[in-house]
Amino acid sequence: MYTTATIAPNALADRLTAAISAADMATMREIYTQDAVIWHCTDAIEMSVDDLDNLLSAIGLVSSCTIDVHSRLITDVGFVQTQTNTYKLESGSEIVLRCALIVTVEEGLIARIDEYLDGSALAPLIEALPTE
Repeated sequence: MYTTATIAPNALADRLTAAISAADMATMREIYTQDAVIWHCTDAIEMSVDDLDNLLSAIGLVSSCTIDVHSRLITDVGFVQTQTNTYKLESGSEIVLRCALIVTVEEGLIARIDEYLDGSALAPLIEALPTE
């Protein structure tokens, strides 16, 4: 369910980080605009929130995630955050992704995320995802 509530940028960033870590799509839908776009540097494809739901659900099936935020800069149009995502696979192996997020906020909700990360580090996580 999408909301029209306004969330302060720092609180919004905290909620985003917690929701990604927990693969919590209910919270994700609360903090994104209905037409939000998520872009990844690894494939240059713009995803919708529904696409993100499918991806996070698949990742949640094969791993747990912890996120260590290194820096956050509040800007006039949103925030920039650097972080390390550590995914622990069911096999016990860990995948570490260093990420930078450029987040555009409109009326207190996330309208766009441009995510930059090392695609080669992402490959083992993608390979672990279910194919169906």
